Amino acid sequence: MKYKQGIYILILLIGFTSTQVRGQEVHEFTLSEAQVYAIENSYKARVAQYDVQESEYQVKETMAIGFPQLNGTIDYAYNIALPVQLLPAEFVGGQPGEFAEIQFGTKNTMAAGASLSQLIFDGTYIIGLKGAKIYNALVAQQKGATDFEVKKNTSDAYYVAVVAVENHKMLIDNLKEIDKQLFQTTKLYENGLVDEQNVDQLKLNSGKVKIEVENAQRQIVISRNMLKFQMGIVLSDSISLTDNIQELIDNATLEIAGRYVYDVSQNIQFKVADAWVDIRETQVRLEKSKYLPSLSAMLNVSGTSYDESFNYFTGTSNWYGASFLGVNMKIPIFSGMGRHNSVQRAKVNSLIMQVQREQMKESLNLQLLSSNANFNQALAAFNISKENVELAKRIRDKTYRKFQEGMSTSFEVTQAESQLISDQFNLVGAALKLFEAKTQIDQILNN
Repeated sequence: MKYKQGIYILILLIGFTSTQVRGQEVHEFTLSEAQVYAIENSYKARVAQYDVQESEYQVKETMAIGFPQLNGTIDYAYNIALPVQLLPAEFVGGQPGEFAEIQFGTKNTMAAGASLSQLIFDGTYIIGLKGAKIYNALVAQQKGATDFEVKKNTSDAYYVAVVAVENHKMLIDNLKEIDKQLFQTTKLYENGLVDEQNVDQLKLNSGKVKIEVENAQRQIVISRNMLKFQMGIVLSDSISLTDNIQELIDNATLEIAGRYVYDVSQNIQFKVADAWVDIRETQVRLEKSKYLPSLSAMLNVSGTSYDESFNYFTGTSNWYGASFLGVNMKIPIFSGMGRHNSVQRAKVNSLIMQVQREQMKESLNLQLLSSNANFNQALAAFNISKENVELAKRIRDKTYRKFQEGMSTSFEVTQAESQLISDQFNLVGAALKLFEAKTQIDQILNN
């Protein structure tokens, strides 16, 4: 019996462990793959997609106004006390000058009816329906703008995560080199060839770099969590980045350097501004349509039943029917200049939007020029920083060899190591600025 219980518990533990392993997914992405995933799964992109669906239903809701409208009504009343009416008494055989008290009605009254209405013509409906469709197109454009924003945010987060890995890798290499120096210097000290101060100085260097390595490791975790958040990935999942910093820089250089034909009308921000111009112009037409008459038709059918007892479900009650068919026309005549002022205000709003569209066009052109200049400057700074790092490595290595030969001090070794780490930090910063300039250009070009 105990053996069976043990097997049962073991099966449960294996199942629980398997569930835990399956619950954590491992994702692997290039930059382009991460962008595609984010457009489909990020929180912003999903909300934007729901906005598009909501606007589509709004168009259908507006269209429904022009369809036949059928409504039914059922009213029931129980008259606790019937109202008393006074009639001249001579009408019922009484004395002239007196009044007789008479109650009309029954204890139970029920009425049921149905009404059918149809809009025949209404200018505001026609223009409003067109406006709803334009609004739907605007929301679709805004979805596109959101997608490009998601791509940019994903790119920024991906670049930071890749740079964090590169920074950690450089610091690890530095730490290995310092520990190698420390080991060799310790042996020299043990043989009485150098002072203990030299060993202590290298230990101090090693401790400082270890702190930077730990900070860099934390930055890797933070940057990857930020990337997962931007992409809509559960934070408990793992993510692996297959692009490295040099590949991304090479690709960026190839894509940016003298390669594109720019058409501002294809920029998603400009398209959104253009859609707003259409909406404002439609608003002008909507206000003008309020001068037109509207025409609708209606059909009403009803029945009423009166009874002292509640017999409506037995089929013994008498019903008295009524029906009518009619048309209704509303003719705007004078609104105290209200409609006129509404039209003029709509025209002003339309002009404002046209000016803003023009401003958007020139702003995008200016941004592209600035972003190109920033990219070229950032690329030059990165290349110089990269050369500086290689130069700092050579200086560090030469300084340490001189130290082993007794031609330099441990303080000079520390200075050379600090200079290398500083130049490596500058390289990391230059890479981030280069990537930032690249994403700004991509956003303008809808890449």
